[in-house]
Amino acid sequence: MKPASIRLHAAALLLLMPLSAAASGQDEAHAALSRKSGIAIDHMDPAIRPGDDFFSYVNGHWLKTTDIPPDRGTYGTFEILQERANKAMFDIVAGLDPASSAQNGDVGRLARLVQSGNDKALRDTRAIEPLRAELARIDAIQNKRDLARYMLRAASLGTGGPIEVLIVPDFAQPSRYAMFLFQGGLGLPDRDFYLSDAEDMKSKRAAYRAYMERLLTQAYPKSAASAVDDILALETALARGHRSKEDNRDISRLYNPARKSLAGWAPEINWDALLEAGSVPQEAFFVAGQPEYLTELSKLVSTVPLDVWKDYFKWRLLDSYAPFLGTAAEDAHFSFHGKVMQGLDQPKEQWKKIVELTNSLMPFTGGRLYAERYFSADEKAHMLSIVERLLQSYRKVITSSWMSEQTKAKALRKIDTFRPMIGYPDKWRGYDGVTVDAKDLVGNVMRLREHEFARKVQSLTGPVDRIEWTMAPQTVNASYNPLLNVITFPAAILQPPFFDSSMDDAAIYGGIGAIIGHEIGHGFDDQGRMFDETGTMNEWWTPEEQRQFRTRTQRLAEQYNGFPVGNGVMVNGGFTLGENIGDLNGVSIALQAYRASLNGKPAPLIDGLTGEQRFFMGWAQAFMSKARPDFELREAASDPHAPARYRVNGVLRNIPDFYKAFDVKPGDKLYLPPEDRVSIW
Repeated sequence: MKPASIRLHAAALLLLMPLSAAASGQDEAHAALSRKSGIAIDHMDPAIRPGDDFFSYVNGHWLKTTDIPPDRGTYGTFEILQERANKAMFDIVAGLDPASSAQNGDVGRLARLVQSGNDKALRDTRAIEPLRAELARIDAIQNKRDLARYMLRAASLGTGGPIEVLIVPDFAQPSRYAMFLFQGGLGLPDRDFYLSDAEDMKSKRAAYRAYMERLLTQAYPKSAASAVDDILALETALARGHRSKEDNRDISRLYNPARKSLAGWAPEINWDALLEAGSVPQEAFFVAGQPEYLTELSKLVSTVPLDVWKDYFKWRLLDSYAPFLGTAAEDAHFSFHGKVMQGLDQPKEQWKKIVELTNSLMPFTGGRLYAERYFSADEKAHMLSIVERLLQSYRKVITSSWMSEQTKAKALRKIDTFRPMIGYPDKWRGYDGVTVDAKDLVGNVMRLREHEFARKVQSLTGPVDRIEWTMAPQTVNASYNPLLNVITFPAAILQPPFFDSSMDDAAIYGGIGAIIGHEIGHGFDDQGRMFDETGTMNEWWTPEEQRQFRTRTQRLAEQYNGFPVGNGVMVNGGFTLGENIGDLNGVSIALQAYRASLNGKPAPLIDGLTGEQRFFMGWAQAFMSKARPDFELREAASDPHAPARYRVNGVLRNIPDFYKAFDVKPGDKLYLPPEDRVSIW
């Protein structure tokens, strides 16, 4: 999941290591779920051999008979569960009374936020007007000092300016926070969308230009056309300065202590003015993610006319806030971001927009109400017991691995200090002092985003909050944070088919168990292994162990490089490597944990399926999904997860026990000779 409030650079998001990239959908598809086995038998296509396409064997009937909803680019298990959580959230927020005397605190703010989002007539009447004051503020930029100040303001408003900001524990001293400065400034998902000569990319650029002119014309009918080419040229120049997404996977290159070096890297940027604009404390510690980008940005500050920069910031503001304006702006935004980029047929229904609004701007106010209603202490205890079994299995694997004894000891210390956060936080985030006006949606969005940005900036002077949650309870996802050595499982992911106390353990371990294993495994993937048990970045593996690891993981990357996405595009095995490692380790370790849970007893035969068959099917149904071609191509260029089909088939063909469970033989399409199968440990 992508956190809201502060737009983050894609490389920074990798540090949070979420399980999936997006979610929202319907509930009916899991009506077929057998409460006894935990496997949706009615979703299967028995005409397909498991050894040819296990993903379609488990999910084939559902894939054939289910249409992607017109407001979705992708649809499957995660989306279905998120839709269930979203409906629950809507029931909660729709029942709030902003006029009630009991709603004066954060719940009252949430109620007024909902009311402002629902007042479509007022938004249509005002159209672009709610942004006029901010557009005038941009027009008032007179010099490089003003320009630098607005760069940080753009970050605080969530408009995606040329510098994106992330405030997290310092890689080298995780007891304090650091402000990371990353490359940014693009309206398209990745540098390749600007620089590639592929026909699809050219088509997307042409559509982006048309959208830019359409939306700018609503604010500046006389001058929009003349500004478009300059804005697009500036974004393209920013893209040329971007480091590639593959290179951004090298965590060590993202850590460049910066306070004394900023002026040297980027002398044309007035850094004192920039930091002063965000009330950034003098004692704050700074890190540059890509110093070479700051150098290129500095050159652009020097050479690009100030009026072009102003037009650029106006565009970023309009594009980012179009969904909160009148129908004309909202329709223009959907025509590009929805239809062109994702292949959607229609925008989301109003109730879904309201839930997205509240989840993005006040996630923990709504999350507290959700957790109180939908998550129990018994479920939390059951989850903790599963986590402990997974950790025990990891301990066994590490102990018998190819690592040296010294490195094994350090790895075991890291496992012993893993901290699971299950369901919901112990401490709830508040919004004291924020004005939320039932008649001012745009103002509410700005104030709540600024509040969250200021909260993070203020944290730069204090100790790290090691119990802070970055995912709200109503989120269907999971994550690992190497800086805190924490794995997080929000309440909303703990639903069938991932988890249900009434389900057989095989499906539970194949579902939520493998997901737990995936997140723990991030602690030892190509990025997570760079951090020790304290969250400090250091190289604690020997050179020979590093070589062994690279050899094994490179073989996995090469396998994924051979998987087609569509339109001549292949999976990028290097970019998706961390998630693929997480999947392979997660399933392998969860299988061991499942076997341990049997306590030496044979697994029962349920629905004609053995325990290990149900385990692997649990993993496959967890990633049941289909996607529109445009959506898949966009994700292939910007999402570090492989397509769902390969998260199933690409992983299981490397696990020997899968071959035994389903009698996979030479000649089957998924068959790999034993010497070609990858095992990380």
